[in-house]
Formats: sequence, structure tokens, C-alpha cells
Amino acid sequence: MVGMVENLKAKDIMTQNYKWVNEQDNLAKALSLFDEDTDVLIVLDKNKRYSGILTERAIIRSGLDRKTTKVVRLKMFAPKVKADTPLTECARLMIENDIMNLPVFRGNTLLGVIDDTKLLKEVTMRKFGERKAGEFMSTEVLVAAPEDSIATVLRSFREFHISRMPIVEDGNLVGIVTLHDIMEKVLNAKERPSFGHIIDEKESVLELPVENVMSFPVYTCTPETPVREVVKLMVEWGLNSVVVVDNKGSVLGIITRRDLLEPISELPKVTEYPIIQISSKIEAMNRSGIKKLVTRFVDKFKGRLPNPSFYIYLTQHKEKLRGMPLIYARLRVSSGNGKYHVRAEGWGSENAVRNALLKLEKEILKRTTKLTRADKQRLLEYVEFESLS
Repeated sequence: MVGMVENLKAKDIMTQNYKWVNEQDNLAKALSLFDEDTDVLIVLDKNKRYSGILTERAIIRSGLDRKTTKVVRLKMFAPKVKADTPLTECARLMIENDIMNLPVFRGNTLLGVIDDTKLLKEVTMRKFGERKAGEFMSTEVLVAAPEDSIATVLRSFREFHISRMPIVEDGNLVGIVTLHDIMEKVLNAKERPSFGHIIDEKESVLELPVENVMSFPVYTCTPETPVREVVKLMVEWGLNSVVVVDNKGSVLGIITRRDLLEPISELPKVTEYPIIQISSKIEAMNRSGIKKLVTRFVDKFKGRLPNPSFYIYLTQHKEKLRGMPLIYARLRVSSGNGKYHVRAEGWGSENAVRNALLKLEKEILKRTTKLTRADKQRLLEYVEFESLS
């Protein structure tokens, strides 16, 4: 299909086929409204004005009593966009607000809703769809073994702030487990499943092997697969990610919807760097302070980090120190010298980002520092000395 991605607007992918729920309705009623064509509900207040959105996944993950809990407790903020808002800007808003559905307004009138699925489908029908999966995949992938316990996998999910993990046995990809799988099949199940085991009442379901809740077969692609085909897989099978493998089936990486939204949000190519996007639901956060930290960091490493794009993901833990929350920071950085991926924690958002930047500094120096001829000679002399001693 012809046409530039930059010319696409929200109205081009907007659907008017949406459903709504009152914020005082219970979760059971809201859940009954979801179907194959509806994965988000518009939430209205008592005056029938737009109040937010609600997703099926939010209800399932919450584990709350669906008959007594009101919709207002789980409704999410979603920024409004206009009918002529560029899809590149919509992608940026999805990333920064960590939400995949946006309401489209004209003035105070709700026109419809857009989502990441329709956005990715439309964009990848253009030239962007010819680019390869290997260009966007994340290569730092944690894997689990079939015999690992569900509890072990959940601890990894929390520690590394991920929501999916390939299951590998003897180097072969045998399944994948997601947080959604565990929440739906175990934690929120009305009847605790036995999964083929005779479970003693004292035995925790979470100690069962993860192979009992993993999904298979796993949908995969190679680094050379066009992203158009990756998105087609995601849409056809309702996937949020696709595992990237080599010709022997070994796991090389994983590509998610977010991995594709990031480069789309940068179109058209900008000339001012750094690009800094912060994704978080934390309300009390100094975004400008974080951007200043990153800008100073980029100034320090201008020669080693050309044309960088920073994607910063922040999550708040329950722990607090003198009223300051513990924050988890994940930085994904793309530059002319390659990609970087670091994680860190800290008390407060700025401190967490500062700690992550310290880790990033070490990675940059490790990758870009070149040995001089004298350094190489000293290294050779040291190796020879050690081999003789």
C-alpha cells in the first residue's frame, strides 16, 4: 500500500464500535461486555462523561472480587487524541502512558477508540513493514526450564519487571509462559487445577513445575522475518510478543508490540537528539528532572553515543524509605554505536534513573574504549608472564 506513515492519522484506524460501562458498575458486569471484538471499555462517570478506560486484562490480573469491586477502582487514565493526531504521536502517547488504547475526541465529543493492534497493522502495510525483526528484537532474554517452579518464574517476573519467559529444554524452545497465563490458570482460577498432579492440600500450587501452565506451540520468527509478518502473527493469534530463533530453533531474542511502537514513534526521523521517552504510571514524578539527567549524560558521551534514543520505563514498588518509594528503572537505548539495555533501582524516580545511567556508563566504556598499541603490548607481556609463572 502506498502512502507515508507520517501522513496517517488517528481517524484512519479509529473504530466507533466501542462499548461503555459506568464507573459504579461492578467488575462482573464489565467482564461480561468483553468479546472477540472488544478488548477495552470506555468508562463513564455518573453524568455519563468520559472518565477513563478499562481492559479485560486489568480485571483478570487484579484478582479482586468481581461482584463487590467497582469499575472505578481499576479504571485507567488514557490521554485524549484528536481525529487528525498523527499515528506517530499516538504511538508515543501509548509508550509514555504505558497504555495501548486511546480515545479519539472532537472537542468534548467521543468519536471512537484506537488501539495498538490497528496502529501496527496500518503502519506495517507501508515500507516500514519491510524492515527485519532482528533490527527491533530484544536480545536480553531470560529463559526458564520446564521443571522450574511457578513461584521461581514469578520471582523473576518481579525482579526483572518482565511478563513473559520462553521455556527451554536442552537448548530447544518447548513453550512460553506469561504473567497472564499464571494469573488466569492459577492465581485467579475458580477451581485450583491439578495439572495432572495429585496435589496435597498442604502443597502450594506455586511450587508446581511451570511446564503445567506454559503455552505451546510457541509462535516464532527469525531475525530476517519482515516485521509485517511478525505483526500478522501477533494479530492472527492475539500475541503480545513473538520469540526470535535461529535456523536451529535456538532462542536469539524476543520482539514485542512495544519494540515496534518505539521506532514508529520516532517517525519522521528527527534531527534533534537525544530522543527521551518516559513510560510510567507514577503520578509524583519529575519528568523534566529526569530529562535533564539524561541530557547531561548524553553531553558527557557525545562521541561515544551518537544520535541516541532513550526509552525509560519506571515502576514503583511498595517499599518506602522516609516516604520515598523504591523505583525500578529500565533503560533501552538505541544509538549509532548500537543498543544498550540496563536496569537499576533507587529511592525515588530520579535516583533510580541516575543509578541506571551509572550502569549505562560502564557498558558504553566497555564497548567503546579502544586499547592503544602500548596497552596491547603491556597486555601481551602480562599474558606471557602469567603463562610462564
